[in-house]
Amino acid sequence: WGETYQALQQGACDALNVAIGALTAFKINETLGSCTFIDMSPNAHVTILNKAWYDGLPADIRRAIDRAALEAWEYQKAEQKKVNDQISAQWKSQGIKFVHNTPQERKTWIEAVGHQRPEWNQWKDRYGRDLYNQIVKVVEKLS
Repeated sequence: WGETYQALQQGACDALNVAIGALTAFKINETLGSCTFIDMSPNAHVTILNKAWYDGLPADIRRAIDRAALEAWEYQKAEQKKVNDQISAQWKSQGIKFVHNTPQERKTWIEAVGHQRPEWNQWKDRYGRDLYNQIVKVVEKLS
């Protein structure tokens, strides 16, 4: 990470996938000519609970935790959007061009690197396909 600014500046690296807040904090945006949004969030904020503990809670408490988690996620996304909008305005004033993928480009991107590809199977097996499938269902439901 410490060499990213120089690598981009010198052309040794021509792309990276990092949240624009981090790029701004480390002034890496000074080296950029363009920014492409691929509709992927590098700003994952995760809360982890012990399943046995959670399952042992009364149903109303579990529902309250689930509701609070969804509310917190929506809040985080809204706040992140505000920050991204502010940073985007700053970057545009510096001459950085923004690219937003069309639906067809997004489809092509997913086909090229998406979670359905076989190279991700080792991680699904390592961390559990059941958990993976649950996450996919939640994401699809919330999208």
